[in-house]
Amino acid sequence: MQKAEQCNMSAQEALKAVGQATAPVNWALLESSKLGLYMAGCGGLEEMKTCLLSDKVMFGVVRFLFPRRDGPPIVKYVFVHWIGSAVPPVRRGQLNSKLDEAVSVVRGYCDFGFRRTAYELEDVDLSDLITELSRLTYDKESWGQELSLAWYMQGLEAAQAHCDVEVSTAVSDASDVSAVGGP
Repeated sequence: MQKAEQCNMSAQEALKAVGQATAPVNWALLESSKLGLYMAGCGGLEEMKTCLLSDKVMFGVVRFLFPRRDGPPIVKYVFVHWIGSAVPPVRRGQLNSKLDEAVSVVRGYCDFGFRRTAYELEDVDLSDLITELSRLTYDKESWGQELSLAWYMQGLEAAQAHCDVEVSTAVSDASDVSAVGGP
């Protein structure tokens, strides 16, 4: 992962990009108080996990792209509700109250296959999420091929090879957090 730089991307722009299969941005994290953009990037789930802090409650979405030789890729999304282990209980309750609103906002840009609540980084294991996606979703266009980590990595590598941004992570200045509305 390259060094993160400041940018002016809004939460709406980041979520719209995640919702487009061909856009370089494939994940976004929203801070919980105003649902503004915390970070977004094109390095997939593993990159997003580096931004999950133990003292934060955040809401995120990650795009899983599975390329096909003949036809458009298979695209799946997972919503992540991050509850850092160091967030005090009262504050955790206050911030978790935004969950339904965050789900609604993210669904305005992409329809995710399932939600994962995570308290530790191990709760968002890449292999586990892909296994769960495969179990919960069906795509008649996959021609019987099961979603797999290797297939996802092919898609991620291809997307990064075509990524026309110099930095893999876009960071919004915490003091300039923009609130999210619908598309």
